[in-house]
Parts: sequence; structure tokens; C-alpha cells
Amino acid sequence: MLNWEQVLRPAPPILTSKATVQDVLYYITENNAELVLIKENGVVVGYVDKDLLLQQIQHYPNLRRTVEYQLDLLQVPLYRKAEIYHNISVYVGINDSGELTGYSTKEQIRQLRDETSYYHLKQLSIRAGIGMVTTNESLEITFANEMAEKCLGLSSDYLIGRNYGTLIEIGHSLENVLEGKSLMNVNSYFNNKDMIGNFTSLETNRLIMGLIHVFFPREQWEEAVKELEFVRDMYEDMQAIYSSSQEQIMVVDSQGTILRFMGKFLSGF
Repeated sequence: MLNWEQVLRPAPPILTSKATVQDVLYYITENNAELVLIKENGVVVGYVDKDLLLQQIQHYPNLRRTVEYQLDLLQVPLYRKAEIYHNISVYVGINDSGELTGYSTKEQIRQLRDETSYYHLKQLSIRAGIGMVTTNESLEITFANEMAEKCLGLSSDYLIGRNYGTLIEIGHSLENVLEGKSLMNVNSYFNNKDMIGNFTSLETNRLIMGLIHVFFPREQWEEAVKELEFVRDMYEDMQAIYSSSQEQIMVVDSQGTILRFMGKFLSGF
């Protein structure tokens, strides 16, 4: 979870509400800033970014005209969770003393959040030993983790941008996934590799932006199933052995709570 202190950039130039278009143009170009903040009566109340500045220059040739500014700005405490509000485009950080410490835009926060999510997703998928491929709404591959590269026998440099629907063999239509349908425990084939996994849609703000394929090599999946079956069978065999013998076993935790017991334990009561 990111807090505001982690997403803020150094504070941009700050001008008063009486600043002219020329003033803003000077400070943006001189500081190579993407925007300037506007202060009124000692309080930051708005901002002017490059797009708004360009519009005013185009519509009002008089650069000495008082600049117009946007009001969709919010002051945020540094140690709170960084959240995006649909009607706010610029966020300014305020410390405990009420001083402005930095700013961020909605687009910057989304990008940083996506990068953070991507990093955690990558680490999780590596530890889990699963292959993972994501696409956009045109089925063009946007991400393939290291396990996917290993399973498919191709590098992500080769895979990124290619149409996944033309590369993978599957007995279902991926277009259905882009419409919200999930395909679970589906067999698929890629580069002579046999896989089993799930296809689900990727959604952002309730809009389907692509799909995600999470999979194992079929051989690895079958080995995992065999191990689970072996453990289950061994447990059942042990239960049968102790039930038919005179041995009585009770398992308790460190607080003395009974967890389980085997054998003819109840016959002694």
C-alpha cells in the first residue's frame, strides 16, 4: 500500500491568483515544470498545467491577461493511503505543520500504482512457479513472466506485442473471455508445449482491458496432483491402520487443545 509521501514529486512553482498567462508561461518553461500551483490568501486553491496554458494562449493572444486555473485539486496528509478520487486531478501533500511538500497528478499515481502492482505480481508469480501472460483488448501480449518464458520457450522480447490468439491453440474462443467469461482448468498448447490453466478478463473501472492466462505445464500440474493424491492416500492408510490396531494417538497443540485423534480412542471412555 502506497501512502502520499511515497508518490509525491517535489513541489512545482507556486504563483498567486493574480498571475498572468505570461507569468505562468515563464515559470513553466524556466523550471521545465508540467504545471504551476495557484495560491490565494496563502492557500493553494488550483493549478495551471501545460494543456490549459496552451488553450489560453490560443484563445486569448493577450499574455498579460490574468490566468485561468483549474480547481480539481486536493490537499492530502503525507501518511495517509494514496487514493484516487474520480473528480480530482492534482494532489498536493501537506505535512503536520501545514506546509506544502510536493504534488502528484492522477496519471502519475495510476502509473506508480500499476508499476508497484506489476512488481508484486511478478514476484508472486515467480515464487508460485506459475506462468502468467496478459494481453490488451486486441489480444496483443502485454506481459509474460519468467515462468511463462520458460514454459513457452520464448523470451518476453519476442512475445510482447504479438497476438496471443494466433499463437496459442485452445478449444475455446478467447473473444468470450474479453466479454467477461472465465475459462477454468483449460488445456492449451503453445510451441509444442502442453499447458493447463485459467483464462480470465482484466478489468479497470469495470471496463475489460484484456485477459490474463495463468497456467502450469501439464506435466508439472499432473505431478502436483499425484503428490496430493499420495498424501491423501497415505493419510487414509494410516487412519485404517490405527483404527484396526490397539494403538491410540491423540494430537494436541501447545495450549492442550485436541486437534485430532486416531485408533480406538473413544472405546476407553
